[in-house]
This record gives sequence, structure tokens and C-alpha cells, in this order.
Amino acid sequence: MAVGISFAGAMAGNVGITLTGALALAIGIAIQNFPEGAIISMPLKSEGMSKPKAFLYGTLSGIVEPIGAMLTILLTGLVGAILPYLLSFAAWSNDICSC
Repeated sequence: MAVGISFAGAMAGNVGITLTGALALAIGIAIQNFPEGAIISMPLKSEGMSKPKAFLYGTLSGIVEPIGAMLTILLTGLVGAILPYLLSFAAWSNDICSC
């Protein structure tokens, strides 16, 4: 959601959000997905699941993020007025969920 809102803000011409900043956020979250996928797949492998299947599940755990970003970009036209609130909610929820 944070990535989608950042890109939507940059595309809308918001002077506080640049395309470079949105791309940096997307790269940062993508880098964070590597250990997150490992956290999912390593226990599955240790419980006897095959390497390819454990890897697949670890990969699928991060697939919701690009889907959420695309949905947020598509819905931005409808919710443009509350974009700052959505961005703050995305930051808050990311902080809560990444504990």
C-alpha cells in the first residue's frame, strides 16, 4: 500500500513525493522481502517440505505487496483527497506488521 500510494502521489504531481523517492521505497521493501521469504521457507523445509515447494511458499508470501501496490495506484483517482491519511495508515500498519 505504501509503495502504491508513493507512486500514485508522484504520478499525480505531488511536490512532496518524487518518482525517485517512490522507487527507493519500492526497492527498500523488495530488499526486505528476501529475509521475510526466508523466514517463511526455512521452517517449512526443516519440517520436511521439499526445497522447491518451501521456496514457492516463501515467494508467495511477498506476492501480495505488488498486487496491493497496483490496486492502490488504480484506486488513487477515487481516494485522492484522503491520500495523506492512507499513506500514514500504510506506514503505521507496516510498522505494526514488521515486528
